[in-house]
Amino acid sequence: MGVALGALAVFLPGLAFWLWLGPSDDDAGQVLAKSIGYSVALAAVGALALAALRISLSPAMIAVIWVLVGALCLAGLMRRAAWPAWTSWLGALIGLGILIAWRFWQARQLVLPNWTDSLHHTLIVRKFMETGRLPVSLEPYLPITFYYHYAFHSITALFATLAGIDAPQAVLVFGNLLLAGASLSVYALARELSNKVWVGVAAGAISVFALRMPGYYLTWGRYTLLAGMLLLPLTIAEAQAALNGRRNIWQAAGLGLLFAGTVLGHYFMVLLLGLYLALAGLNWLISGLWTRKLNLAALFSFIGPLALAGLGLLPWFLRVRELSAGITNTSPLRTEATDLGAQWPYLGQLLGPGLGVVLSILALTGAIYCLLDAQKRGFGLWALATGILALPTGIYLVSFRSDYFAMTLYLPVAVCLALFGAWLYDKLANVLPDRITFSAIAQAAVLVLFFYAAGQNADPINAQTVLVNQADRDALSWVQDHLPQDGRFFVNTAQWGWGYQRGVDGGGWLLPYTGNWSLAPTIFYGQSHDRDLVKLWQDWGLRAAKVSACETDFWELVAEADLDYVYAREGSGSLQPIVLDQCSGLERLYKSDGVGIWLIKARN
Repeated sequence: MGVALGALAVFLPGLAFWLWLGPSDDDAGQVLAKSIGYSVALAAVGALALAALRISLSPAMIAVIWVLVGALCLAGLMRRAAWPAWTSWLGALIGLGILIAWRFWQARQLVLPNWTDSLHHTLIVRKFMETGRLPVSLEPYLPITFYYHYAFHSITALFATLAGIDAPQAVLVFGNLLLAGASLSVYALARELSNKVWVGVAAGAISVFALRMPGYYLTWGRYTLLAGMLLLPLTIAEAQAALNGRRNIWQAAGLGLLFAGTVLGHYFMVLLLGLYLALAGLNWLISGLWTRKLNLAALFSFIGPLALAGLGLLPWFLRVRELSAGITNTSPLRTEATDLGAQWPYLGQLLGPGLGVVLSILALTGAIYCLLDAQKRGFGLWALATGILALPTGIYLVSFRSDYFAMTLYLPVAVCLALFGAWLYDKLANVLPDRITFSAIAQAAVLVLFFYAAGQNADPINAQTVLVNQADRDALSWVQDHLPQDGRFFVNTAQWGWGYQRGVDGGGWLLPYTGNWSLAPTIFYGQSHDRDLVKLWQDWGLRAAKVSACETDFWELVAEADLDYVYAREGSGSLQPIVLDQCSGLERLYKSDGVGIWLIKARN
């Protein structure tokens, strides 16, 4: 019940925003999508504003804010004349329920968020919850001055507080809710471009059932990218509506808010959204000059909110630029000599399974179709550009490889397929003699295709990326309840990449779950400006991966890293519980379902 109430509570600020400033012609699906997006963006922008004012939110302050939000919703309901019909709401709520049920069913085997990115996302959410604001640093957990994209973390911390749950559970639950919302955003964009509900439904369904992404984000734990991709389609839809002259100055505030939320959701979104805005704006200008019909009011509704939002975000991005120098590569364009031959199968894996690759190729036809329509041309140009950039050519824009574009390609693929499919359906239906029979055959074929695709994508979790099981979670809870937070752990590690080692089991979750430092303190510590410390921790993690017995290398590492405990799980990592039980100087404190925890009593 707490989770449901928490989810409803974080939805209300976005709904209040729409009730006062949202377009009157939105259907219920668009209202739901935008309300979710507005809430995510409001949390991100609000966190930045409170940080500038040096205000931390206490539970009492959050309660007062939500009373005001509820009052705004009630007042907005009473003043709003136009409201989607009840049939529209029924369909939208059923659709959202199906999306949520599907995403939670896909994640059914996870007891904690998956793979390596989830660990530092959970740690950041934990820090948000502890400070009640946008953190200045991740101390005392990691020596990192904070400059990361954080829209996901701010809204998830708020959800966790309102739902009364801890950070790990909140990341897993709210991540699935955002995953459902991401496909609802695809619906909203296709609905805006086509002005047809069923085209939006088709695009959303393609992104849910027919393509590997965004469902595969569950395997990686790429929650920040997910937050950005939830907001990106909504921002594109509002930008397109503004260029088409369908937003007054007050309604254009939604574009500014969504723009701010999108670029704070993931810094890759700055590149993707900037590319779209440039192409769409250029298309608008050329089309207007060609037809001698330049709508300056539309131009102001497009540029004005973007400029104001960009100006408001400028101090934060100046901070990001300063702090990221020397940590990440910020060259605007570069090439790398990589094994491009091996990247093509990886591109197919990201787009697949097999049907996804076929649909992605067919979407090229949809992008070309968009080029023939002045109001869709900007999106068509953007779809083609992202498709080209997804090809493994060895070209990097800023620090983003081609596979980043491939991870987001589901958005243009789903929308282009739906738009072209609608056009083709209408053309054939008008030509063929028996429209009813054709319609029935077409709908049956689409349903068969979706059921087949759903079977292929029903289980998006790669078993090799599941680090923890229920036994690990029980052990982590025991550590949290019985051991001091300043205790430091030896854990088994394995190679991850770029010189970093990851945890291989629940030991890797010690820092984000319990606050205890371990030899695998997430992979995020590389963001620290203390490069000597980073190299030292890399060395410890590499040496831990080679330890298989309580011999000299083990005890030297224990002494150097000042370790107090050992965490191990049967069958995971090189140092096994059966060996640890025979080590003099260790005392087993915990044993359950193959997981053990030992106290280091002596340092040899």
